[in-house]
Order: sequence, then structure tokens, then C-alpha cells
Amino acid sequence: MSKTQHHRESQQLLTFTLGEQWFGIPIHSVMDVMYTPTLTPVPLVNSTIGGLLNLRGRIVTSIKTNMLFHVETGEDSSPTMSIVLQDDDDEMFSFIVDKVFDIEDFPAEDFEKLPSNLHDKWSPFARGINKSNDRLVIVLDHKKILDQLH
Repeated sequence: MSKTQHHRESQQLLTFTLGEQWFGIPIHSVMDVMYTPTLTPVPLVNSTIGGLLNLRGRIVTSIKTNMLFHVETGEDSSPTMSIVLQDDDDEMFSFIVDKVFDIEDFPAEDFEKLPSNLHDKWSPFARGINKSNDRLVIVLDHKKILDQLH
């Protein structure tokens, strides 16, 4: 493999924030991104469930990601965003986040396995981290997240 080919290896992540923390999720696992619509409440469910939404005729369970990841978010009036994922059983989930940014290419050499000092509130959901542009992006594993919800 030439040096040019090696340098081009990258991972595409959809980046988003919860509070002050940056996260990224592999783009291949993302079905849709939207402003969070009005959710239909579901009685007697776990507090991480925000409600249900209708996405083109499909019922989608919305997750309060800040509660799942134990992240303090501001109580401002700006609208939240939802990232929709689909699991292996064809069930869809949306993750309510503060702000979605962009699909970014992260060079493979910037990816690091989970550090031992990563806070245990995120490590059950993470594959690793990317350090770039003066920020730390926690790379999430959508299968680990969805497994926690079942």
C-alpha cells in the first residue's frame, strides 16, 4: 500500500454534541437526522424514553440521550435534533441530542481504543475516541447502545 493510500484511510462520523461533550457515530448506522418533532408520551416506561414519533409511517422510539449518557444539558429554548438508527431487528430508535454538526472524515491514525480513564458513564457505549481539531470526540458503537435499550 502506498503512503498516499494509507493517508486516505478514514472513518466517517456524524458528529453531535450533548452539553459540552462531542460524540460521533459511524455514518453507515444513521438512517435520518431531523429536528425533534413533538413526541407522543409513553406511560410507565424508563425515564430515558422520551416518547414515540412517526417517521414516514414507522413508529420510532425516542431516547433522551443526555439521560442515557448522564450528560448535563442546558435548559435553553433551542430545538433539539434527533438521529435515527435502525437495529438488526428492523426496529428504529431516535437519539435526541443538542446539536448535530456534520459528517466528518477522521483519519484512521487519529482513532484510539477506549482509554482506561474514559468516564464509565460513556465507556459502555463507546468504541474509542478521536482527538482532532482541539477536541475529543467519543466514537459511539450503535450496537452497544441499542443492546442497552433491549
